[in-house]
Amino acid sequence: MYYLNLLISILLILGCFYILYMVIKRNKKILVKGHDDIFTIALIMFFVIIIFPITEKITLMEIVRNICVYTFLFSTFAIRRGISDNGFEKVFFTISWNTVDKIEVSVCQQSKFQVVCYSKNHHFKLIFRNMQLKRVMWELDKHCKNIQIEKALQDMIIKSGKAK
Repeated sequence: MYYLNLLISILLILGCFYILYMVIKRNKKILVKGHDDIFTIALIMFFVIIIFPITEKITLMEIVRNICVYTFLFSTFAIRRGISDNGFEKVFFTISWNTVDKIEVSVCQQSKFQVVCYSKNHHFKLIFRNMQLKRVMWELDKHCKNIQIEKALQDMIIKSGKAK
């Protein structure tokens, strides 16, 4: 069991170096920064804390493994999510603009909106602030022509255009 925990710890440390590489390399390419749904993140964190607890009853190697798991999980927050010229950027992958079939833009919360990107069998969601609406729509329009936007957001774009 000791060697298994050691192997898992080493793999997680290598994963942290990969995340560092992604932060340095990919974060520069993000044109409009978005973020993931907080509920999904909280659910993942909840299960990780339950599965990998730090208590006095476990061995030192298990504590090191659990700390590596937490470090890996928290370091993923440094990876930007958003829209780039390559596509719809999520944590560890990019949905290329070639594979995007449809995009839906709708109100998510009072001061935020969500962009749902549909590809063949999957859909991916990112949340943006309302002040980014024009920039997001401009970037989406450059790459995808099948965009459905909620009426309230259309009105917001028109209203902000008249204000200037």
